[in-house]
Amino acid sequence: MPLVELTVKKSNLSLQIVKEMHKKQLMHLKKWFHKIKLIFFMGEVTSGPSLAIAPLAQQAKIPMITATGTAFDITKDKDFVFRTTFTDPYQGVVVAKYAKV
Repeated sequence: MPLVELTVKKSNLSLQIVKEMHKKQLMHLKKWFHKIKLIFFMGEVTSGPSLAIAPLAQQAKIPMITATGTAFDITKDKDFVFRTTFTDPYQGVVVAKYAKV
C-alpha cells in the first residue's frame, strides 16, 4: 500500500486507486464491526486511512489505536480513538524551533 501512495502525486489515476483501496478497507471493517465482537482495533497506520476509520470505531464504541497517524483530527472529539505518536501541529512547532537554532 505505501508504494501505491507514493504514486499519488504523479497522476489522478493513482489517487483513484488509493481511494478505491480505502473504500474496500472501510467496507470490510464495517462488516467486521457488525459480525464479530471486537474488543479493540489496532490500526490504521497512516493518517489517511485512520481518518476514514476513526468515525466507525467511535460510532461502534470500539477503542482504536493508531501507531503512526499524526493528523490532528484523527482523535479530535473522539473518546474511543487514540494515537501513540505526536500530532502534525506539535511536530511542526518542534521542527521550527530546531531549525531556528
